[in-house]
Amino acid sequence: MLVAPSFGYWRGYYQLPKSITTVQLSGRELDNGAVTTPRVRLLTDAFPLDSAGVAWKKRFQALETQKNATVERWSVPFPISGVRIVPRRAATDFLQELHQLELTLADTVNEFVLQYDDVVAQMRANVETELFRHAYSRASFPHNQNQMRSKFYIDVVPVEIATPNNQDATAEVVGLPELQAYQALVQEATQRKVEEAIESMIAAPRRQLATAIESLKDVIGRNGRVSSKSFRPVYEAMRKIRAFEFVCNEELLAEMQALEHRMDGTEPRMLDQAAAAHNGFTAALDALLAEVDNDEKACHDLEEFGRYRRALDV
Repeated sequence: MLVAPSFGYWRGYYQLPKSITTVQLSGRELDNGAVTTPRVRLLTDAFPLDSAGVAWKKRFQALETQKNATVERWSVPFPISGVRIVPRRAATDFLQELHQLELTLADTVNEFVLQYDDVVAQMRANVETELFRHAYSRASFPHNQNQMRSKFYIDVVPVEIATPNNQDATAEVVGLPELQAYQALVQEATQRKVEEAIESMIAAPRRQLATAIESLKDVIGRNGRVSSKSFRPVYEAMRKIRAFEFVCNEELLAEMQALEHRMDGTEPRMLDQAAAAHNGFTAALDALLAEVDNDEKACHDLEEFGRYRRALDV
């Protein structure tokens, strides 16, 4: 049978906005478009530590290593990334090992979240104040025990592939006794993947648009050569947003329409830093970027779209 096993834990890192960071090499500032944006790390090998002085990151990584060893022991790769082939005769042992690991993870997470206040205090003490404040202010930061607990999981998702004779692949896969014995694990994993798919529909197009706007702002800000090619990534990103507009709020769509209208009426080669500031082009870029980067509104859009149970065809 084909399954997609995965392991997730809170990684504790958060991307810093390009607008407030610079990257230097030998004292020379590098072009933001040519380097990776820095991240602040809150879960490291040095902190936070558990009550025995062991880094939580190392404990989580040890469990992930166990999961990888189980996957390697009982399966081989399928030619789709993340999908594994498990022999029917090994399925019970494979799922049983993952289930035991899930119980161990649950115990570890319970211990971790019960020390939530101490964990946050250690991060606050070891990370520069402004960097910690930026990470802590993100809507995606787990601000209580329940939110933190939700960042951890072990999934085993059955993968369905159409058969040549058009048999019902769903019934064929889910009906396997090996999977039925661990039905709760599989059902929770499948539902999680649906939720992650919805999150991806919201986050990925916005991330693409934010990157495109930042790149265009960078060219304009350094009085570089602006051309229709400079506009293209922004147009393409807005086109993708519109494809997923059913998970977008009205303010985002309105700001996007306003920028698109302004871009349509602008000769790219006439844009430089002064001209863009004078004619409102920079303000339009900033207004849309603020909407795209608004974590609270993105979370609200996720809540609105997920208010009713969704089914996705995969």
